[in-house]
Amino acid sequence: MSTALIDAGLTDRMRIFDTPVPTAPEAARTLGCETAAIVNSLVFDADGSPLLILASGAHRVDTERVAGELGFDTSSRVTLCANQNDLRRSLWFAGSARTWRRVR
Repeated sequence: MSTALIDAGLTDRMRIFDTPVPTAPEAARTLGCETAAIVNSLVFDADGSPLLILASGAHRVDTERVAGELGFDTSSRVTLCANQNDLRRSLWFAGSARTWRRVR
């Protein structure tokens, strides 16, 4: 994410905290803004392929809907990467990339 923001010249919109702020409401309090102004980046394991979802901090992600919208069988495994090891494994061994599209 940070590389994309830097490449786009948007470094003024990037904040790196000294201490963890694990939730959008905590990040909003720290920055003095509304929770909806926070963007959550969630990395899921979608049948072995990484799936990045950017969502408003004010919303929750419905993984069954995401699976259906992206053409996965809704019984498919679309789970949040639980920890950094899951995340690294998902991104390092990524099979084929999927086309990005907006899901509402």
